[in-house]
Amino acid sequence: MEPKLENIIFFQAEKMMRQAKELTKKVFAEHGFDVTVDQWLILKKLYDQENCSQIQLAQTTFKDPASIKRMLDILEKKKLLTRSVKAENKKEHIVELTAEGNTLLEKMIPVVQDLRRKATEDFTDPERYALLHLLKKMNKNL
Repeated sequence: MEPKLENIIFFQAEKMMRQAKELTKKVFAEHGFDVTVDQWLILKKLYDQENCSQIQLAQTTFKDPASIKRMLDILEKKKLLTRSVKAENKKEHIVELTAEGNTLLEKMIPVVQDLRRKATEDFTDPERYALLHLLKKMNKNL
């Protein structure tokens, strides 16, 4: 027998992600952060890993190359990142945060951390670890 929709893991995961994205969008606006949630993902990846290529950004943020290019265009116009051609491969662009991008990320990180804490505030550390482990396991299975 097929379970009810609210008892399906994928439905609950999608519902949680939509709620998280909406709340994040609202909180970003309240703090005057002029970036979308998807743009935040790109900026955070660049903050975590210097000299990232557009291809790596697309792969690690699960965005298609055309979407990445559009978002990079916008973020570059906002002076939050720069792109340069890779010396050994003229077709590949390296993307880096600017000082302005770094400053913005340092303001955004505590706000995002608070959002994450809110979502898991009644979890124990073992529950957090177990959930992360199970989600990674599901991703690997797919």
